[in-house]
Amino acid sequence: MNSRPPHACQEFLEQLYQALWDRSETGLIASQPRVGPGSRYPGITREQLRQQHPDWNLIELADWEWHIDGTLSRWWLRIIDERVLGRDRPYDLVPYNNPLFVELCEEFYDAQHPEPDKRMDYCIGSLFVDMEEKLLGQTEALRAYEAGATPDNPPRIHTTTTFP
Repeated sequence: MNSRPPHACQEFLEQLYQALWDRSETGLIASQPRVGPGSRYPGITREQLRQQHPDWNLIELADWEWHIDGTLSRWWLRIIDERVLGRDRPYDLVPYNNPLFVELCEEFYDAQHPEPDKRMDYCIGSLFVDMEEKLLGQTEALRAYEAGATPDNPPRIHTTTTFP
């Protein structure tokens, strides 16, 4: 990543912003519900599942959302992850000066990608997988909240690592 000129990274992040915005509902991207309306199990609620299977890990059924904030030239994702942090502890994932974020899309970064029309689709798919696997700053956000961050001033995450 470090060998790429800064303008190439900026161009890539602008393309990614636009691709995310195009897939959002006025800047909101949310996970697919696992039960209830819009899921493969529309007739089941979390409460019914809890009654039928009290040992089920309902946290894994929780949802996450990304709010695209900022502008085309400087943006970030405000992330709410009910599975790890809860709805009341958002964090901002900032892709700028964040080589690990860009590495998540490394193979799609190249403008000479063999399938340029699908390049951003693949990149966003990769980010969705990383979100599902809790690799988009959740660890750093937990640490920031443990160190005193507050929901009214959410932590800004500039690095991403694997979940411990």
